[in-house]
Amino acid sequence: MADDISLAHGIIVILRKCFELSQTEDDAELRKYAEKLLAGIKAGELEMALRKLAGDAQLQLDGMVNDNTCREVVQRVRKLVIEN
Repeated sequence: MADDISLAHGIIVILRKCFELSQTEDDAELRKYAEKLLAGIKAGELEMALRKLAGDAQLQLDGMVNDNTCREVVQRVRKLVIEN
């Protein structure tokens, strides 16, 4: 079972890929959103609440929100957490 630090790192990778962020994007900023998503999933948050978290992250990091991308982020993060 992975610890929260490893899971947060995995979520950062997912955020970078799904939001098409450069590798120079600030890890501290990404970690903040990764930790919120991880906490939400562990708390059993509903899909829409998790998508809102992903949408807030995308808006701050990318300047726009795409619901399909947010859904993909939530699905990938949820899968990562369940498998680890």
